Amino acid sequence: MTAPGVNKDLLENLFPPPSFASAFKISSVPTPNAVITLESTTTLQRLLKDNHQRHHVFFNKIWFHNHLAHHLFSAYTIGALQAAFDEHAWYQPPAYKSPERITHEIWKKFLGEEE
Repeated sequence: MTAPGVNKDLLENLFPPPSFASAFKISSVPTPNAVITLESTTTLQRLLKDNHQRHHVFFNKIWFHNHLAHHLFSAYTIGALQAAFDEHAWYQPPAYKSPERITHEIWKKFLGEEE
């Protein structure tokens, strides 16, 4: 499930490859870590976008926040991306559409609102 109204261009800009990932375009540059590959970098970006689109920032009524992105970066360095995502995605509540476009000027109007 994807949150309605997600701007695809914005989503691409929010989740660029990690800065060292450009090393994979030059074959003479060694891989910083044996499990960090072009494929794992692409998977990291896909899972970060999926988390951003599908899951709410909080996951319970006492406002524990979604740590899945942090866990994905850790799992990225040890080669366990999909397993980390699957372990935490099941209990994340879905994202929902904003009632209107949230801007710098009006964001406080919606702070703490669940509807």
